Amino acid sequence: MLKRTYATLVLWLLTVVILYLGGIQAGIWLLAILTLFTQWEFYLLLENMGYQPYRRFGLGFGFLFILGTYYLSSNETVTVSSLGNELLAITVTVMSLLIITKKGFTEKMRSLIPSLFGILYIPFMLHFLVCLALLFDSSTFQSNTGLLMVLWVIIVAKFTDVGGLIVGKQWGKTKMAPQISPGKTWEGTIGGIFLAAIIGSIFVAFFNSQMPETFSIIKSFFYAIPVASFAVISDLVESAMKRRARVKDSGKSIPGIGGWFDLTDSIILTAPIAYLMIKYTIV
Repeated sequence: MLKRTYATLVLWLLTVVILYLGGIQAGIWLLAILTLFTQWEFYLLLENMGYQPYRRFGLGFGFLFILGTYYLSSNETVTVSSLGNELLAITVTVMSLLIITKKGFTEKMRSLIPSLFGILYIPFMLHFLVCLALLFDSSTFQSNTGLLMVLWVIIVAKFTDVGGLIVGKQWGKTKMAPQISPGKTWEGTIGGIFLAAIIGSIFVAFFNSQMPETFSIIKSFFYAIPVASFAVISDLVESAMKRRARVKDSGKSIPGIGGWFDLTDSIILTAPIAYLMIKYTIV
C-alpha cells in the first residue's frame, strides 16, 4: 500500500510538471508513450493466452494513431469526428497488405486478429482523450480548457480506483466479481464512484474560470458517476484478461502498481464514454 501511494504521488507530480512545462503537446506525447507501453503489455498478455500478435506492426501503428489524431487535425480538411475512423481504416488496410504478401497466409491471418484487437482496445479507445482535448481547441474556449477536461476524466477514473481500494479495505463485504477480481466489493465500488465524483467536482471548482461555462460544479458531480462506473468496468476487463493469462500484474515497471496496463486500465473504456457525453451535452 505504501509503495502504491508513493508511486501514485510521483507519477502525478511528473505528469503535472510535464503538462505545466509543455502544455497540450507534451500531454499528447505523454499519452502516446503510455499507449505504447500499455499496448506492449496487452500483447504480452495475449501471448500468454496462446496468441501471436504482430507486436511491432501493432505498436507502431498504435503510437502513430495517437500522434496522428492530434497533428493531422490541424489540417482544416480533416475533422476530428472522422479522423479516428480514417486512421483505423488505413491501419487495417496497410497491415492486411503486409500480411497477404507473405507466405503462410492462413497462419498470418490468425495473428492479424489479435494485432488489430490490440489497436482497437488500446490506442483507438485512448485516442478519444485527444479528441476531447481538440473539442475545446478553438477561440471559444481558453487555451487550457481541453487539457483540463482530459485531466478531469483521468482524475475521475483513477480516484474511482483509489476510493474503491480505501473503502473496500475498511467496509467491503459483498464481493462484486469474485471469479474475476476477488478483492473488489460492491461497497468499495460505490464508495470509489462517490469519492471520484467529489474529487472531480473539487477539480472543476479549483479551475472554474478555465472550464466550459456549461460544465458547472454540480453538473461535474453527476457526470462523474457514469464515467466512474465505466472506469470500474474497464478495470474488470483487464482483471479478466490477467486471470485468463494467469498473471497477477501486467508488468513490474511501477512499484506498488504493477505494469503500465495496470495504470491505464480504468481509463480505456472511460475515454470514449466521457468524450461522447461531453461532446453532445457540454460543447
